[in-house]
Amino acid sequence: MSAFDAKATGWDDEAKVARAVVVAGEIGEQVPLAEVTDLFEFGCGTGLLSLALDPRPPRALLTDTSAGMLAVVRDKILAEGLPGWEAAPLDLTVTDGPEGAFDLVVSLLALHHVHDVPALLARFRRLLRPGGWVALSDLDDDEGQFHDAHTHRHHDGFDRDTLARWLTDAGFRDVTFTTPHVLAKVVDGVERDFSLFLAVGRATRRDRQPRQPVP
Repeated sequence: MSAFDAKATGWDDEAKVARAVVVAGEIGEQVPLAEVTDLFEFGCGTGLLSLALDPRPPRALLTDTSAGMLAVVRDKILAEGLPGWEAAPLDLTVTDGPEGAFDLVVSLLALHHVHDVPALLARFRRLLRPGGWVALSDLDDDEGQFHDAHTHRHHDGFDRDTLARWLTDAGFRDVTFTTPHVLAKVVDGVERDFSLFLAVGRATRRDRQPRQPVP
């Protein structure tokens, strides 16, 4: 059992729910959700982000590597009566998903767990139809202050200019950043604020070949 499996049933505390609602609301401001028919979420956890979108798309594939998290998501999908929604184990860091099947890819606080983010962004592009959207939320670079030493992560947040370049190299255009939420956390006895960004971009056409990602 992974650490996330053990935390799944008690994951949805007030702060996480509120955070997901705010980020979902910002996605709704940046992306025409009424035009989205097929949604993909990477690192969905208990599905808080996708389920908070308004309007919800008719079809969605929510993915994670934690069996415990996915079990919680499936219960929610059943309770909400969403026949076009599915929660499935898929590790997009090691395998490609269904090419050109989605209008929107979303993720909340999952990118920092991924070693090769440029490669993942290229896979996001392959998932999307031309003109589809990506909406990714994670922490700004915090120099390792937010997560403790025991948290499995590959990045201490992200520099926005670097992430924008990675997105462009992966085949996205019109990349923009907003700051939908600020997390407060006590570090060494002092309360600090940590900003959460939302990066949004659109998939280029296939006849425009993206440059190779730069590590």
